[in-house]
Amino acid sequence: IHNGKRWWTSRVAMPHGLMCVVFAPDHATETSAARELLKAQVDLKDAIFNCGRVGLLIAAFATNNLEWLRLATEDALHQPQRAPMHTHLVPLIR
Repeated sequence: IHNGKRWWTSRVAMPHGLMCVVFAPDHATETSAARELLKAQVDLKDAIFNCGRVGLLIAAFATNNLEWLRLATEDALHQPQRAPMHTHLVPLIR
């Protein structure tokens, strides 16, 4: 968080052995095109949905409860709007 004067950060311990897998499609996406798909305003229910997922994600890492990761990485702000542009997105998430 930046309060106008400084950044406030904190480390979150990652569970031992956790690995990140990155999928990089074989095509480029223009940032401006991807941003155009997003709503100009966010619905309160979607903001609450994503904020709750952030808390759950941090709790999953802090408690080493990796079963929570699928639920914690759900998104209501970006994935639904960008899915038509990235036909691989929904099958990968499933």
